[in-house]
Amino acid sequence: MRHWVACVCFALLVVASGGPARADGYAPFEAPLDVRLRNGLRIVAQRDARQPLVAFVIAYEVGTRDDPPGYEGLAHLLEHMTYGGSRHLGRYQIGRELEHAGALRWNGATGPDYTEYYCLLSARNLALPFWLESERLGFTLERFSESNLAHEKKIVAKEALERAPTRVELELARVLFPDDHPYRISDKDEAQRVPLRGAQGFFQRTYRPDNATIVIVGDFDRTTLETLAARYFGPIPNPPGTFRRTRPAPRRFEGRERVVVTEHRIPQPMLLMVWPAPTAGSPETETLWVLLNLLSKRGTGSIDAALRHAKVAESARIMPDQRDGDGYLVLEIPLSSEATPDVVEYAVEKHFFRLGHALLPEVDVRRARADIRTMTLSQLEDPLGHAELHLDALRSTGRPFRIADRYARIDAVTPASIRALVRRYLNPLKRLSAWHRWPDDGEKIPADGKVTYED
Repeated sequence: MRHWVACVCFALLVVASGGPARADGYAPFEAPLDVRLRNGLRIVAQRDARQPLVAFVIAYEVGTRDDPPGYEGLAHLLEHMTYGGSRHLGRYQIGRELEHAGALRWNGATGPDYTEYYCLLSARNLALPFWLESERLGFTLERFSESNLAHEKKIVAKEALERAPTRVELELARVLFPDDHPYRISDKDEAQRVPLRGAQGFFQRTYRPDNATIVIVGDFDRTTLETLAARYFGPIPNPPGTFRRTRPAPRRFEGRERVVVTEHRIPQPMLLMVWPAPTAGSPETETLWVLLNLLSKRGTGSIDAALRHAKVAESARIMPDQRDGDGYLVLEIPLSSEATPDVVEYAVEKHFFRLGHALLPEVDVRRARADIRTMTLSQLEDPLGHAELHLDALRSTGRPFRIADRYARIDAVTPASIRALVRRYLNPLKRLSAWHRWPDDGEKIPADGKVTYED
């Protein structure tokens, strides 16, 4: 089915929602267009005429958590395969077309929960991503071949080497996610074993209109956008069957667990400490963000200040990880020769205990709320960042992003709600830690290191 087929009346293809155009807590924005094509593809578009740019994001509800057992890495491999050409495009022509059009940013990314392709380019080139992404969705499969598969496997293998986790990160992930968990991580590139038929079948099950969402933000004409959507995506049918996935169950933290990784060749001994955290889209997300701001800045909540005051470390790197089915807060702390991991762990847990039993100063919380509001506004000023806000909101709540809702949740964060969150998640008696250490004098360590687990 070629792309110059006659357009079907857009009004018959979609069910519109959203109501009259109005400002939504931030003056330049009208209510977003929110439509669904007959084939199930959802399109959300927010007009922002302040810049002659448009951001285009298409996301598929498939990620690394959907990799079949024994084929870990297949979702990421598929992302690469979709750049291998289509009925009307040559290999890697998607990138060449975007570069020729002067796209400011473009790429694809595969995460644990979904895969997305995005670009930011001149508004006058809005038709280009519609064409390219409809080619990816509707006409890529017929170009899957043994040679393309072998070529992309080599590229993915090279990326795997460049992005390989450290030994301590890998062992920590193994304890967090057992082999049968959807978020499991493998140190082996299992995607190298995927046969062509397996890649084709996985693509057909997951890359389908009813499993995709398009988000557009920028200076566009609504009539033109509706015409492009009907022309390029309206005729694409869904393959037989459906793609079903279940929400992963969160990991239970039953006590104090520790993984010790001993190696000769490490640049710096490290301590990683992990606690559960709110999942993606949780009502507690804004409270978590305010807490992270307080932990990373100066003031009563500062984790760096607590470590320096205890004279056990200079700083800690805070890494939140929110997913559909689970959430984590990770602290990464470089270890000095003067402090043992037990002492550092005690200093961190003592700080969290205090946060869970005393109210932080309102002035500190107010400043943290202002920082989060500013960060949100900064993301909103970038069309691509604005599109990602919509995508996150659609995936977590089913509704487009509204800054008024975000600000209301931020302003509702109080010292009491922060204390409640710390008590609920950052329990000193329910956490996991991983210690990366050099061997002691005379300690015999095998070439691949030594791992011990303490419960």
